[in-house]
Amino acid sequence: MRAFDPEVKDIVWQAIEPLVPVPVDKHPLGCHRHRKFDRDCFEVMLVRLVTSCSWEDAERLCGNKVSDTTVRERRDEWIAAGVFETIANEAIFGYDRIIGLDLSEPVANIYAARCMLGGSVSRRSSSRACAAHMNPSATSGSRS
Repeated sequence: MRAFDPEVKDIVWQAIEPLVPVPVDKHPLGCHRHRKFDRDCFEVMLVRLVTSCSWEDAERLCGNKVSDTTVRERRDEWIAAGVFETIANEAIFGYDRIIGLDLSEPVANIYAARCMLGGSVSRRSSSRACAAHMNPSATSGSRS
């Protein structure tokens, strides 16, 4: 798969690496295990993104260099630091610059629109399904 070619991974990593936050050592004695490399975590995330496999399978496909738990924790750190939001914005800007975005005919999720207007998602679903779609916490209580 082209996304796994070393030159592709290297180019994508070069775009992401400057955005990755520098870790802060919070251990009072500094005597804990060494932090896994960000690049190894990135490769597991890339495998998961490209193949849509589970975190555990992505870990195995990458040779068990980093545990799936560590990768998910790193992903959360990067989300909090805005890494993926910045990458998404750069991708959209690049696409617009190279190909051009045509926003003259925007696309909407018709199911969400139907729910917002009080209609059902399909003939068999009820307004409760729409309420659950729009506000999952509202329907998680008791059934009436």
